[in-house]
Amino acid sequence: LEPVVRALQNRKDARVKTVVCGIQEIEYCAQNGIPCERVDEYSNMQRRNDWDTDLAIDAVYHLLRRDKPDLLITIDSGGFMESMFRYCRQHRIKTVALQHAPLAHRLTQVPVEADRYLYWGDCFARQLHEILHVPQERIVVTGSAQFDKTLLEKTDRDAIAKTAGLDAAKKWYVFCGQKEKDIPIDYSPELVIQKACKVLSAQEDIQFVYKPHPGELPQDLARMAKKMPAMKLVRNVDTVTLLHEAEAAMTFYSTVAIDAALLGKPLLLFNRTDLKHSALPLYDMGAALCCDAPERIEASIRQLMEFRVSESLRRRSVKELNGGSVGQAADRIVQECIKQL
Repeated sequence: LEPVVRALQNRKDARVKTVVCGIQEIEYCAQNGIPCERVDEYSNMQRRNDWDTDLAIDAVYHLLRRDKPDLLITIDSGGFMESMFRYCRQHRIKTVALQHAPLAHRLTQVPVEADRYLYWGDCFARQLHEILHVPQERIVVTGSAQFDKTLLEKTDRDAIAKTAGLDAAKKWYVFCGQKEKDIPIDYSPELVIQKACKVLSAQEDIQFVYKPHPGELPQDLARMAKKMPAMKLVRNVDTVTLLHEAEAAMTFYSTVAIDAALLGKPLLLFNRTDLKHSALPLYDMGAALCCDAPERIEASIRQLMEFRVSESLRRRSVKELNGGSVGQAADRIVQECIKQL
């Protein structure tokens, strides 16, 4: 949302109020000079958690009743914001929902009642229409400002290597971690990482790099590092920055897979069989490998070392996953928001 908020703030014909809930969001806005208000200011409820859904819903209802905005812009985060969309529809407040994640995360969460759904790419727009039956006239493919940043970033390999403690002369095979509760496989995630480390570290010209998810616990990472001394644990370099210089990438169900695909990186996904064809189109497109059984882990990793993604296939990924946008998404999103006013 940040690039969209900043673009709207620069317009003379719009007044923007940014309201945030989570403590990290509040800290981020303060650190980056983004004026914001906290949901706590609109509710008499006492905060119970970093993300307090009950408090947020109560606060936004009070905000909408008091301020009567012309337009509510948010992410389509499922039940929480969809309840706001229903209220807005009843009170004739226009709403725009920006895609938050691949649709498989929210297939059963309804209603879908925003006036416009601004979705990343053609694949996700089709899913929204075909699976959740949102009328096509309410769906606009804009791309994601998040992924535009991915495509536009310029990196310095030697500087990254120095910061991360990596060997710039070796190929970096980057495994992007995920919080365990969000990993959609039927076998041990740590087994996957151990086997990846074993196979790849055996190659003289390869470094096995593990980039943890922010939600992974320090004690778990310390235990993994002790078990796998050949693993290079990198926490002080941004994930996408690291992917720019990666030879290949591995992950579970994560939007990091989209970043890797947009960059044309050979990609191996560890996934459940039922998500192999539905979560992301990359496997069916031929833009990624997929392992859905523990007995195939090592063979899949060896296959990754030989796997390459053509430029035409990378461009197709940009179309399917980011609407063909390579830097225009924030402007497209803002223009669609203004059309609603």
